[in-house]
Amino acid sequence: MRIRHAEISDLDIVSKLESEGFPPSEADTKEIIKDRLNKFSDCFWLLDDYGEIYAFIAGMATDEHDLKDEMFKHSEMYDPDGDWLIILSVVTWKNQRHKGYASEVMNQVIADTKALNRKGIVLTCKEELLSFYSKFGFVNEGISQSNLGGAKWYQMRLIL
Repeated sequence: MRIRHAEISDLDIVSKLESEGFPPSEADTKEIIKDRLNKFSDCFWLLDDYGEIYAFIAGMATDEHDLKDEMFKHSEMYDPDGDWLIILSVVTWKNQRHKGYASEVMNQVIADTKALNRKGIVLTCKEELLSFYSKFGFVNEGISQSNLGGAKWYQMRLIL
């Protein structure tokens, strides 16, 4: 298996994985994913085993300090020289979860973000995933201003 940046040719499988990974009120549409792949595929990591995709992490670089709901739909907030990587999606196929795939990708995301001298990484997650992200050094900053899909999200930050 290898971790690589996504390409536009990955759009169909990534869109399908996103749809399986999140409820419809939270999942990004195929058009939004396409826009991101066209504008900042460098912030989109896939775990790939000879063409079989197992997991991905998608984000955007920005100077914004906190994750905001408009980031999910407005790719113009991307800044290739931004101080922060904002993670928008972390997804593994349901039948492939708990095998360490998302952790492998996250470790690569952290290493790449550090190599680019960004200040850190910000993400939001639901309460049941707080301990998962804490393992990587993310710190819970409390309830997020995000209310994507009407859910309760917690903002977490990793300072690099």
